[in-house]
Amino acid sequence: WAHLSGPVPGSDIGYYFPQLVRLNVKCETRGGSWREINDRPETQNAPVSNRYATLWLDHGVDPTDAGYAYVLLPNKTAAEVAAYAAEPGMTVLENSAEAQAVKADRLGLVAVNFWRDTVKTVDRITCDGQASVIVREADGELALSVSDPTMNNGDTIRIDWAGPVDSVIEADPEVAVLQLRPFLQLAVNVNGARGSARKAKFKINQARSEEDGR
Repeated sequence: WAHLSGPVPGSDIGYYFPQLVRLNVKCETRGGSWREINDRPETQNAPVSNRYATLWLDHGVDPTDAGYAYVLLPNKTAAEVAAYAAEPGMTVLENSAEAQAVKADRLGLVAVNFWRDTVKTVDRITCDGQASVIVREADGELALSVSDPTMNNGDTIRIDWAGPVDSVIEADPEVAVLQLRPFLQLAVNVNGARGSARKAKFKINQARSEEDGR
């Protein structure tokens, strides 16, 4: 893990690395004027400088199948970052060219970016196209959020969740519920969404859901 102290209270930031990494660090003073990046008459041309720290992972020249993973921990002290690193409560489910997915156990949350226009399953979520999907199980409810960050899909995205639900609590008009059991199946219309999320929430039997998920 790594920690940077901010110049004012509440501006510290921490980084947790799920795997061992070779972390490069550079501390330096940088200077320049605002006019250099915004050439307008009213922009200040007086030189300014400050201290900066740069952290980076070096993948080498022209890498193949390189990857990285880290967790941002804003407003955390060094002690809090160390405590998080000792017991992170999160799992990287997949980090590939097909999907990137993490699970936050304490929140009951799974977040997946699906990168291919093909059927792909991660954890209990199956998706048939490029999409960002967030699913959270908490307090007997299942909440889903689906979006198309590419903004190129003029149709629907099919989402399956490997477990039954009891009923629909609420759903955006663009979310068509195809079935509730034996597993949840949705068709999410993202045409014209411009990357915004389509959402739905369902009532679940927590004990039965956990049994079906095993």
